[in-house]
Amino acid sequence: MGETLLHEIGGENGLRDVMQRFLKKAQGNPDIGRFFIHSDPTSFAEKTSPAFFEIFDNPGAPPSSNLASTHNRQVYLGLSNSHFDVFLTLFAAALTEQGVTPEKTEEAINILDELRGEMLSGYRDQRSSI
Repeated sequence: MGETLLHEIGGENGLRDVMQRFLKKAQGNPDIGRFFIHSDPTSFAEKTSPAFFEIFDNPGAPPSSNLASTHNRQVYLGLSNSHFDVFLTLFAAALTEQGVTPEKTEEAINILDELRGEMLSGYRDQRSSI
């Protein structure tokens, strides 16, 4: 059996580093920076990493956290598919900077892209059930 994607990224510490790299990129990006402007890199990595640990350690299995409710605020503020595309691009760049191979970076991005619908459904789904 091969190594998990989480292991290929550098384990939990490597993924925390990727999350911090991503956040710095996101905060400086004119398209998605507003969603991350008040985030501290260390606390952001600690808060978001557990879900990413699950996603990359067991691809295809639903994470234990509810991605829709986790992203309610961002969806309310207008998070859309175009923003998600930027997220994927910046996350791929952070993986590359971390030394993740192009093949594993593509695998990671494909896994995250499969979760797009759930992440973007948050606020809209709750509003429709009221």
